[in-house]
Amino acid sequence: MEPPYKPTHIRAWRKERGMTMMQLALKAGMHQGHLSKLERGLMPYTQQSLERVAQALRVTAGALIDTVPTKK
Repeated sequence: MEPPYKPTHIRAWRKERGMTMMQLALKAGMHQGHLSKLERGLMPYTQQSLERVAQALRVTAGALIDTVPTKK
């Protein structure tokens, strides 16, 4: 079953950075449940939420939508 909202690559970037969901949520200043729903496409993202997560992951907000991280 497809998620109801456009998927992002937040989970892939989080794993690439070696962060737990709790670590990223704290660094982005949001609840873990909110982040979980964003990762799974169960909640629509806003520009503000993408920017907060992107800053915490040290990537652009656009990368969270358009770019899958590559392993080095």
